[in-house]
Amino acid sequence: ALEPPEEELLDLWLLKARLFLKRHEEDSALNQLAAIINSPVVSIKRVEAMVLRQEVFTRMGRSDLAARHSTTVNNLMKELHYDQLSK
Repeated sequence: ALEPPEEELLDLWLLKARLFLKRHEEDSALNQLAAIINSPVVSIKRVEAMVLRQEVFTRMGRSDLAARHSTTVNNLMKELHYDQLSK
């Protein structure tokens, strides 16, 4: 089955964010992830972007932001009944 164009775009943006991370361009990755997270599209890809952003914050030594983001992600996943994804 084909994904809707919006899902494909989010997939591309996630790939782009991961490529930025491989190049150690955390700020660019965060900007790309913000575009996904702030997208009006209803998609699990937005949650994936939030999890990846939490990992970026950890990598950058921003444990305060990572912890705050972890709480937000876990609460969102519980609301969406994706409890098992956060484990």
